[in-house]
Amino acid sequence: YIAKPKGGIESIAYRHGFFWETVWNDAGNTALREARNDPNVLLPGDKVFIPVKRIRTVDKPPEQTHRFRKKGVPHTLRFQFLKFTGEPYASLKADVAVGGKLLDLTTDADGWLEIPIMPDATEAKVKFANGESYKLDLGRLDPVTEPSGVQQRLRNLGWTELVVTGQLDEQTREALRRFQASNLLEKTGLPDQTTQDKLVELNQG
Repeated sequence: YIAKPKGGIESIAYRHGFFWETVWNDAGNTALREARNDPNVLLPGDKVFIPVKRIRTVDKPPEQTHRFRKKGVPHTLRFQFLKFTGEPYASLKADVAVGGKLLDLTTDADGWLEIPIMPDATEAKVKFANGESYKLDLGRLDPVTEPSGVQQRLRNLGWTELVVTGQLDEQTREALRRFQASNLLEKTGLPDQTTQDKLVELNQG
């Protein structure tokens, strides 16, 4: 399978009827694991090996109704919403549209919002009771080793004016210097390993 935009291992595995661990840990994806390190972060064009399905047999009494639930779905994503002052959007009600469903959710005391999603969801729209709204693109994060992945993570952390060009341009270098300064890192303006690690840490929540 050739990875496309808006896709990580979880959505690819779900589409083919597997748990994501089965696909990610298969020997056929050894090179992919070594290159990407994170099953949620692929580049369009990455090759993903899809194993052959194994049939599982379950014995149940006849003439009865039996319910089977697929493990691991829906998945829960956590987002933290903060004001520019750093103050959380605490205990704030939100209408969340995702996967064709409208959910009535509320942030916790630290501004975290937990959203249940199916693995193939590509976006979620959040509208808070105070009128503010956000569109969340799901499954579109490039590896942090790529300039586009660095830019996406900076945008997630508040540098919304930064354009994702896939190039380490001066605008990106300036955003990196500001990010490094705010996190007490050396202000190189370059995505060195320490900076990449901090970007990944803060984007995972």
